[in-house]
Amino acid sequence: MPWKESCAMEERTRFVGEHLSVDWTMVELCERYEISRKTGYKWLGRFRAKGPEGLKELSCKPRVHGRSTPQNLVEAIVDLREGRRTWGPRKIIAVLSARYPDDVWPSPSTTGEIFKRAGLVKGRRFGVPEPSRAVRCGRREVPGSRHRHGSSL
Repeated sequence: MPWKESCAMEERTRFVGEHLSVDWTMVELCERYEISRKTGYKWLGRFRAKGPEGLKELSCKPRVHGRSTPQNLVEAIVDLREGRRTWGPRKIIAVLSARYPDDVWPSPSTTGEIFKRAGLVKGRRFGVPEPSRAVRCGRREVPGSRHRHGSSL
């Protein structure tokens, strides 16, 4: 017997179609599709609310991160930083904590990340070596002759 191929969307659509045909009870359909009745009713509810679009797979990720910095604090941090471009995260947090002691301000590292997201800081360039003095002066360095000028090879 060949393998039966189908995707979740096709199965859900078939489930709803068979339920609407009134040939099967909910219990029979759920047993046939090997799902719980709770899941069967959930699919029917989504289908009734949104039509076939309601049967698509929904994202499981949270809509809001539970520990994200509140937007009003982010705005205060960005506003102060825009007025004081030379101040770093520790100073910004110290000043804001003194001005608004009742608010819980994020750590300096989180404040630095807020600066990055707002485009208020430039990243550092790593991995680009500084040219040596000999190269800048137009001389060629010979291994083992660091302090001798004009040595022969």
